[in-house]
Amino acid sequence: MSDDSGIYTIKTPKGDGFEFRVADMQGFDNIEWDENAVNPNDGSKGWHSSEPDILIKNARGMFKNAKLFTSEKEALEESLRISEETFNGYTEYGICLLSIDREF
Repeated sequence: MSDDSGIYTIKTPKGDGFEFRVADMQGFDNIEWDENAVNPNDGSKGWHSSEPDILIKNARGMFKNAKLFTSEKEALEESLRISEETFNGYTEYGICLLSIDREF
């Protein structure tokens, strides 16, 4: 597996609580990709965005098959399990959590 591997969890609101989706993947920075944003270097279309609507749109595709949890503790336990079983405890980016203030 490439060195840009990691275990990623997204935290999204659901009713009065939160949902957590856990997945191992590469290229997680694609979650910020906005095809309509303007590249400040050359003015071309396609650049990174931190807008919640862009993040959740991309997250829905990236995490559509991810395991779903309603407990942050259970999500972290799953992240640790994946890390040990899949990566022998090593990933370049480790275990990461991203909160997106939008429902999945």
